Amino acid sequence: MTDEEDRLRAAAQMLATIHDALRRDLAAARRDPRVHCLAFCAALGAHHRNEDAVFPRVEVAFPEAAPLLRRLRAEHERIARQIEQQPDAATLERMAVELEEHFALEERELVPLISRLR
Repeated sequence: MTDEEDRLRAAAQMLATIHDALRRDLAAARRDPRVHCLAFCAALGAHHRNEDAVFPRVEVAFPEAAPLLRRLRAEHERIARQIEQQPDAATLERMAVELEEHFALEERELVPLISRLR
């Protein structure tokens, strides 16, 4: 295995680790939105911007992933709009359900692609 392959596999594992941390942060934000929501939303936004930066490389390597990447980009944009509106507790609850589905999709379909990048 090359250093590049090792790095990319580590990046794929890191994505799952980051999602776990975001899940914990989201749980804290749901318990006390006034204290935790701003930090969670900032971390989530940064995470999605980092993912978006990797998508072009995934598209080149795996053209068949274009529908998945379009969906993920659209979800990132929708979530960013929700965050810009400064979510209340009810919106945060809806976002939590959406984010769990979003993270699961990325872990199931995006992580294997990232780990196979050359």
